[in-house]
Amino acid sequence: MKLWHPIFRRWRASVMALAFLGFFAVPTQAADPSLTIGYVPVLGLTPALVANSLGIYAKEGLNVHLAAFASGPALYQAMAGGRVQMAYAGVPALLEWGSRGLQVKAVANVEDGTFDLMARRGYHGAIAGATIGDVGPGSGQDVMLRGFLLPAHHLALSKVSVRYLPLSDMLGALSSGQLDMALLGAPQSTLARLKGATVVASVPDPGFILLATQKLIHAEPQVVAKVVQAHIEAIAYVHRHPAAAAAILAKDLNIPAVVTAKGRTESPTKVVEIGLKTMHFHATFAASDFSLYQKMNQQLVKLGLTQHLVKVRSFFDLHWLH
Repeated sequence: MKLWHPIFRRWRASVMALAFLGFFAVPTQAADPSLTIGYVPVLGLTPALVANSLGIYAKEGLNVHLAAFASGPALYQAMAGGRVQMAYAGVPALLEWGSRGLQVKAVANVEDGTFDLMARRGYHGAIAGATIGDVGPGSGQDVMLRGFLLPAHHLALSKVSVRYLPLSDMLGALSSGQLDMALLGAPQSTLARLKGATVVASVPDPGFILLATQKLIHAEPQVVAKVVQAHIEAIAYVHRHPAAAAAILAKDLNIPAVVTAKGRTESPTKVVEIGLKTMHFHATFAASDFSLYQKMNQQLVKLGLTQHLVKVRSFFDLHWLH
């Protein structure tokens, strides 16, 4: 079923996703999408893949193309350029890009969990002096590492060596000894743990939010409403059928079977199930969410990623949830 809204006709040529992340693959979609939803390939995008696989988008009359990006900054750049109209992305980059004038709004929550600082198998050193993997300045991992985790352990940035790597290279660098530690979220943290890495410390993962450009909100509000409805239905499915949802994710993300450090083989679906147990999916926002976002707002300024504090709630349009 295809609804070709006027504002999207100039986007009828497919927006190509970036090549990304080792074992991840972009789900196939129709050749002429009416709506492009971007994401970074971690388990936070679960509702999008479930809605796509189960035909929830189609039921809402939407023809959606899912486009994968290697990092949050790359995804936000695509939104700024008009190639992506909605996205599953992180709050730090929203505050950073929003402070520069990017016209986007968060229309729903997605999930939260934890980032785990994983030490490679056989490494027993302290955090101080370690080489730590991070996916890049301004990412959720970077803000939580430099702005929250290191200060919580009374460590200045100069006491560690932060190495920026694509997420696709992180596990390989950790297992080969190029990194001593890496700050990871699911499913990478799950894979690392199964392969013998240990959790040294944890910090909250502010998780993903569902974003829409203000251009789309103003021109096609019914499209935004339908995507939010599909998002809510997909989250409900994940809660009711976690094993089935894990099977969808394992297939769509091409998750491999894993031979654990103990020699046991875990199926792709089992790997995803383990990862999903560390996450909480919900479309609404709580006061504690905005408390964390405000602390992130302050840390972004301290880290030099933004020039000034922003009004966090000005980037959230929550009436879609009602």
